[in-house]
Formats: sequence, structure tokens, C-alpha cells
Amino acid sequence: MPELPEVETIVRGLKKEIAGRVCLTAQVWTPSVVKGDAGALVAALMGRRVAAIDRHGKAVFVSFAPDGNAAGPTSVLRVHLGMTGQLVFEPADSRAAPHTHAAFRFAGNPRELRYRDIRRFGNLRLLTNRFDPGMGPDAWLSSGDELFSVLSKRRGMIKAALLNQKIVAGLGNIYVDESLYRSGIHPRAVIERLRADRLRALCDAIQVVLGESIALGGTSFRNYIDTEGARGGFKGRLRVYGKQGTRCICGATIQRIVVVSRGTHFCPACQPRPRSKKP
Repeated sequence: MPELPEVETIVRGLKKEIAGRVCLTAQVWTPSVVKGDAGALVAALMGRRVAAIDRHGKAVFVSFAPDGNAAGPTSVLRVHLGMTGQLVFEPADSRAAPHTHAAFRFAGNPRELRYRDIRRFGNLRLLTNRFDPGMGPDAWLSSGDELFSVLSKRRGMIKAALLNQKIVAGLGNIYVDESLYRSGIHPRAVIERLRADRLRALCDAIQVVLGESIALGGTSFRNYIDTEGARGGFKGRLRVYGKQGTRCICGATIQRIVVVSRGTHFCPACQPRPRSKKP
């Protein structure tokens, strides 16, 4: 599923094409992909100018303000891509691909922004403000010290904490496995037993891995593409995720286990079970 680097790539693509533009038309062909009233969402966006486009965790937020000096509230379109969601610009006169559920046209742009989702785990939602109290701090926008402060207060298995969007927003299975590998931490390690320097190393690794992936447009396995239909290039840089049975650079064999009901990839030599926390 699209994780933070993929969603960040999409946000950057949206900014290039629709920032400051007025939404001319909005169409929803599959009302069930909208959390709430699909008609109200369409009405709230049409004729409004895109005032801001940003991201928190895996969610895209497009803020719409009244065009010109007209009065009225700001509307925010929140997009969750779920497992297979895509936001793609395509010629407005081209035939929409299967599983296209909504489309938006903007002034001065000959192309149409289309939302499609094969599995329909994603959704569109109309909000009255950008604030989302259900999410933890963003894994990329936060500093390493901020991530350390959040994680050091938690208890339990480290992988479970990293996947919990209420603790840290934006990480999924790919980048959790890669960050744990880079920091030499076993995925079943318990937070309260980790030394502070190991936890800090993990927070630094998270930022490095995310930055590398963002620079390459994210990771594509099956469905992820950016707003121009291009695949991400980070798959070739993965060191453990999806590589079970292959050799780590240390010579050990990468293993796959199940942790918190998720397939988990690690190197048993580079990521041994941790020792007890020293005083």
C-alpha cells in the first residue's frame, strides 16, 4: 500500500498541477468511496480554489478556499489511498480506466485528476479543517529527537508501535522493516528493553530511509504509481523487505516471520534479539 514516501510523491505531483487553480467540475461515480455524502463533497469543491496541498502520514489533504474575495468556509478534501488507491492526471477526453471512482477538473489544466482504487480500501472525505486528532506525529516532518521522545514513552513490541498510526504517522510494513534493519534492531524487540542509543539509531534510520525513498519517487510493487503514471524507483534499494531466502550483505540469509499479523523481513545476524537495557 502507499506509505509516506509514495504519498509525499503524490502530493508533490498535485502541487505542480493544481496549486492555486479553481475546481471546475467534480464527479463521483462510486458514492461508496466517499465517507459521508458524495453530493455534499462535490458541491463543496466546485468553484473553489486550491489553497493548499499537504500530507500527514499516509493522508493527502487538499484545502479549497472560495475563489477571489468571496466569503465562505474552507473545505478540505482528505484522500486515503488504502491498499491500491491512485491519483493520476489523464487527458479529460480519454476513457477512464476500470475502477475509476471519481474525477476532478481544474481551470487552466487540460487534464483530469482521477481517483481509482481496485480494492476500495481507500476513501475520500470532506472535512471542515485540516486538523486530524487521530494521528501521531509525521515520521518525515518530525525530527529524530521528536520521534525518540514519542517512542521512548511507549511500551511493547517496537514493530507494533511503528505501525500504529496513532503513535507515528506514515510508516507501513516496507519502511518499518527497512528502518529496523538499518538500525540493527530485531522486529520483536521490546521498546522498554532497548538502550537509548539503539532507539535513537532507529529514529535516525527512519528519516534516512524515508528520505532515500522520497528522492526516488517511492516504492512500486504492484499498483503504486505517481500522478503522472510513473512507478517509484526505491524497490531496487530495498535490503530486506520481500527478500526472504536471499543473502544479506553480511552473508546471512534474510528471514521472514510474522509479527503483529504482518509478514516481517529481517537479517538474523544484523538484527539479533536485543540484550537487556543497561542502567
